[in-house]
Amino acid sequence: MAKPLLLGHRGARKYAPENTLPALQLALDHGCDGFEFDVRLTSDGDAVVCHDPKFEGLVVERSTRDALTGRWHDENGLCGLDDVLERFQQAAFLNIELKVEGAEEYTLELLKRFPPAKGCIVSSFLPIVLEQLKQLGSEVPLGLICDSHLQLDPWRELPIAAVMAHRNLVTRTLIKEVHEAGKQVFVWTVNGATEMREFAEAGVDGIISDDTLLLGKTLNGASE
Repeated sequence: MAKPLLLGHRGARKYAPENTLPALQLALDHGCDGFEFDVRLTSDGDAVVCHDPKFEGLVVERSTRDALTGRWHDENGLCGLDDVLERFQQAAFLNIELKVEGAEEYTLELLKRFPPAKGCIVSSFLPIVLEQLKQLGSEVPLGLICDSHLQLDPWRELPIAAVMAHRNLVTRTLIKEVHEAGKQVFVWTVNGATEMREFAEAGVDGIISDDTLLLGKTLNGASE
């Protein structure tokens, strides 16, 4: 049995502020191969790492990067996509989730500038984002994120390399079908040791967890 990729959900979000540079680093320190993180577009066309549409009361898409980052040198604050790619280019597998349309071209440009040595995948809940990435000539693997059967249904028609499915959607039948189509299965969010082992034994290609310490200890033999 091949060990799946072990990824932190928004970094080590159980142990540090999510989507921050320290949280991303901590996922690696816990024995994970990399991490998933969220990207949104600012009003000045930059890309910042942020899950929600608002950050500290500011609407991300209506604010500049400088306004959002505030204390620019505080690592526990908001960072840019370029910051993450530059810092972790050699160290981590990167699962870059695009939360909105419009960041596709900039993301691909940054990936050419900072090609991740350990691999990456660009994922989204939005089929239109995946289709736009493909139209831009992306050779970066793409992943469809889904947490309902309605979102999962179009996976066969989209230009993706992986299905990134919520744990409630992932069955051995789905894993078999996706693998037979030549694609991978990533499962999220898996936070119990028993489920981590069960999904690994079922043959998923990646496991995404909030509890990176437990994930590393359970499947990678990592210690605290």
